[in-house]
Amino acid sequence: MNEIFLSYFIFLFIIYSNGLIFSKVILKFPKKKFNFFEYCIFGIIFTSFLGVAINFFLPLNDNIVFFNLIIGLIYIFFNFKNKKFFNLNKYYLIGTALIFILSIIQLYGSGYSDDLGHYHGGSIINADNHKIIVG
Repeated sequence: MNEIFLSYFIFLFIIYSNGLIFSKVILKFPKKKFNFFEYCIFGIIFTSFLGVAINFFLPLNDNIVFFNLIIGLIYIFFNFKNKKFFNLNKYYLIGTALIFILSIIQLYGSGYSDDLGHYHGGSIINADNHKIIVG
């Protein structure tokens, strides 16, 4: 269970930091302020495209995830030293807590699915161990 919590928070931090990088560096929105969830949506989109682009050259194993985590930490540390980068008001905290609680309910509520090994497991194992082979 601890691994699930740790993975959840690492994933949340990675998509948030990738959303910050995508919106401020690539899309050039330095003055525009988005909220936490909008940065996460940008981060999911950017992370998925980045993952496919990297998978053409390298397998997507844990080293890539840790590298992405370190890049996000470095970006947030150097760009938000004296600023508050989380806009913590009660609506964002309630929304985040609600999503977290719903995620935990989903984890405990869903039973074992035999389809995972048949449909998604092979794709996940191939992406983790091999790069994309075109053709």
